[in-house]
Amino acid sequence: MVERAAEKGRRRRRVIERERRVGQQYRFESMIGESAELKRVQQLARQVAPTGSTVRLEGPTGSGKELFAQAIHQASERKLKAFVAVNCSAFPRYLLESELFDYKMVV
Repeated sequence: MVERAAEKGRRRRRVIERERRVGQQYRFESMIGESAELKRVQQLARQVAPTGSTVRLEGPTGSGKELFAQAIHQASERKLKAFVAVNCSAFPRYLLESELFDYKMVV
């Protein structure tokens, strides 16, 4: 029993350390770029992060949507909760809407 408790403590410390590293990696300050557009979008994301509002990110492949999502998550009150990235383009529209909004398609 003592060994199990010690192992649980070790696992908990590893999780905390990993969460700390992820939190440092996905911050607005770690984004690379100097363009006015990037700065504008960063400012907007910083403003929405503490609100708890739902945010939809759109843009072409490789534009940094997931990086922004992680940064918003890390700057929010939810940062200690799980973050799950979903590649919406990998699902047909009807299936994605069903999974996200929990409805059944009637044919």
